[in-house]
Amino acid sequence: MDREERGALQSILADKEIIIKPADKGGATVIMDRFMYQKKINHILEQAVVSVIINKKTQQFLIKSDPIIPVFYTLPKIHKRLDNPPGRPIVASTDSILSPLYILLEKVLAPLVKNTLSFICIQGISSIPLRKWVN
Repeated sequence: MDREERGALQSILADKEIIIKPADKGGATVIMDRFMYQKKINHILEQAVVSVIINKKTQQFLIKSDPIIPVFYTLPKIHKRLDNPPGRPIVASTDSILSPLYILLEKVLAPLVKNTLSFICIQGISSIPLRKWVN
């Protein structure tokens, strides 16, 4: 990519009036007007309220006005090795666009997990069921 193309790409990425998403199928990248995208999101959530899938309070909870981009990093596992320790991968997603959804799913799934044979605990999400293969 030459300097002009790189500049054009940086300009597109910095534009707060658009949103860039992968297409549902076909591997294409879609550039949409941010206002229209938010309007579509609100319409989907409004239909969920009308259909009594969620209530108005849940609808408002799921809308995140100023989300952050989740950050990926690792924590060194010095208890394993001091010389070139392996890392434990972390995705810090507090206040990300999906954090309200994580909280909602945790509330819905938590009662169901109590009936599973085993589960794992993840910070911020109390438990996720694991399948146990029993012969």
